[in-house]
Amino acid sequence: MPSNVSRLFYKPQFWLFTAITTVVFYLYYPVLLGLADDWWNDPDYSHGLLVPLISLYFIWGKKEHLKMLSFRPDYFGLLVLLGGVGLLTLGNAGSELFLMRISLLITISGLIIFLLGFKTLNTILFPIGFLFFMIPLPAIVFNAVAFPLQLFAAQTAAFCLQVVRVPVLREGNLIYLASSIMDVTEACSGIRSLMTLSALGTLFAYITQKTHLKRGLMMASTIPIAIFSNAFRVTGTGLLAQFVGEKAAQGFYHTFTGWLVFIVAFILMLLVGFILSKFPDKKPIPKDAVPTEKPLRKKGLTWVPLTVSALILVGGIYINQSILLHGQPILLEESLSGMPYTIDQWSGNDHPFEEKTIKVLGVTDYINRLYVTKADHSEVSDSLWLYAGYYASQRSGATYHSPKNCLPGSGWEIVEIENLSVPMASATGNSSMQVINKVIVQKGLDRQLILYWYQDRGRIITSEYWAKIYLIWDSITKGRTDGSMIRVSIPIAKGDTPDKALALGTLYINQVSPYLVKYLPGPHTA
Repeated sequence: MPSNVSRLFYKPQFWLFTAITTVVFYLYYPVLLGLADDWWNDPDYSHGLLVPLISLYFIWGKKEHLKMLSFRPDYFGLLVLLGGVGLLTLGNAGSELFLMRISLLITISGLIIFLLGFKTLNTILFPIGFLFFMIPLPAIVFNAVAFPLQLFAAQTAAFCLQVVRVPVLREGNLIYLASSIMDVTEACSGIRSLMTLSALGTLFAYITQKTHLKRGLMMASTIPIAIFSNAFRVTGTGLLAQFVGEKAAQGFYHTFTGWLVFIVAFILMLLVGFILSKFPDKKPIPKDAVPTEKPLRKKGLTWVPLTVSALILVGGIYINQSILLHGQPILLEESLSGMPYTIDQWSGNDHPFEEKTIKVLGVTDYINRLYVTKADHSEVSDSLWLYAGYYASQRSGATYHSPKNCLPGSGWEIVEIENLSVPMASATGNSSMQVINKVIVQKGLDRQLILYWYQDRGRIITSEYWAKIYLIWDSITKGRTDGSMIRVSIPIAKGDTPDKALALGTLYINQVSPYLVKYLPGPHTA
C-alpha cells in the first residue's frame, strides 16, 4: 500500500499548490531580495532576519490544530488576493517600497482565505501579522518619526546633563559641551531600539499575557521604554565625552552602551509583564482547543480556487514586469553643476556635500551653491543658497527629504510655514505664477527664509503626498519616476523683516527658473 506521502505526490492539486507557491516567490522575488538587503545592511531592521523564522515556528506550533480543521475555501479571499496583487502593482508603479512589501502579507492572507478558509487564517493570524515587523517603515513615516525622536533624545540629554552640573548648550539635535560637540544623529534617535523592542514586546506579550487588554498595554509600554532608554544613553555618552574625552564616547564604548541600554530596556519590559501578571484575568483569551474527533473534511484543495489563484498571480507577474521594463531612469543631459555661476547680478560658489551626506540624500545629481550679489547703492552684499537635488529614478526607494523634517533636525525651529505664489519660467518658456512653500526658521538669533518646491516631470508641487500621487500616475502613464527638489535659503538680517528676504528670493527664483527648466527633464522627456 502506498504511504500517505506517496499518495500526496499523485494528486494534481498538490502540484498546482506547489506551483502557486513558486509563482508567489517569483512574483515577490525583487521585494524579498530588497527586504533581505535591508535586514543585512540596515541596523534599524537587523531583527527582520529573525521575524520570518519566528513566524514559521509559531505556525509549526499550530500544526495539530491545523490538521483538524475543515478546509473550506472562501471566495472573499479572492477579493483580498486581488487587493494584494493590485497593491503590489500600485507600489511598483509609484516606486513605494512599503506598499510593495505590505502587499506580500495581504497576498498571503488572501491565498489562505481563498484556498483554506477564514478559520485557517484565524488560527495562524498572529504569525502572519507578526511578519509586519520585518517590513521597514516608508521613508515619509520614518523621517517623520526619527527626527522628533532625535530632538527628544537631545532635549532629555541636555536637561539631564544640566541637572548634574555639566555646562551644555543645545541647538536642535546638536549638543555643545565644553570640549566637544555631540550630534544626535538619526542612528542615535532611538528608532532602532524602538523597532526591535516593539517586535520583541509584541512577541513577549503574545506568549505571557492572557487577555487582549494586557497584551495591548505591554505592547504599548515598549514605546516609552525605548524612547526614554535611548535618551539616557545619549546622556551617558555626553558624560563620557565631558569627563573622559570625546574618543571615549565613540567606537567600542558607544556600541557597548547601546547594548547595555537595550538590555536595561528589555528588563524594564519584563518588569511591566510581571506587574501585569499580578492583575487578575477577567476574560482570558481561550486557548486553541484541538478537537478530539476529526471533522468532516473536503478531499484536498478544490480546483477552482487553485486555478484562479494561479491565473491572478501569473497576471501579476506579467503586469509588474511590464511596469519595470516600461520605466527606466531619466539621466540628465548635462550635470546640474554646469549651471552658470553668473546669473544676472548673482555670482556663485559651489559648496559640495560630504560623501556620507550624499549617501543619505540618495540623489543622482545635485547642486549646492552660494550666490552673492551687491545691493544697489550699498556696500553690503546680499546672499542666498541654492540647493537642487535630482533623482533619475525613485524605484529603488531614494526620495526627497522634506525640509519640514530636516530643518528641525539641524537645530532650526519652524516659525512660519505657508504657500506662496511666485513668478517662474514654465516648461514652455513662458513665465507664470506658481505656488511654492514658504518657511521661516530660527536658530537662536539667526533667522532664514526657506523657499522650496518639488519640480517633477514639468510640474511644480508643494506637498510630499501629492508628489507621491503624481509619481504613481506618471509611472503608469509615462513610465517615469524621476524628480527633483529645489530649495532657496535666504538669511534674514538682524533687525530686518522677512519682507526684504522674500523680495530677494522671489527675484532670484524668477531669474534662476529658466535654467532649472533647461537642466531638469520636462513633461515630455523620453
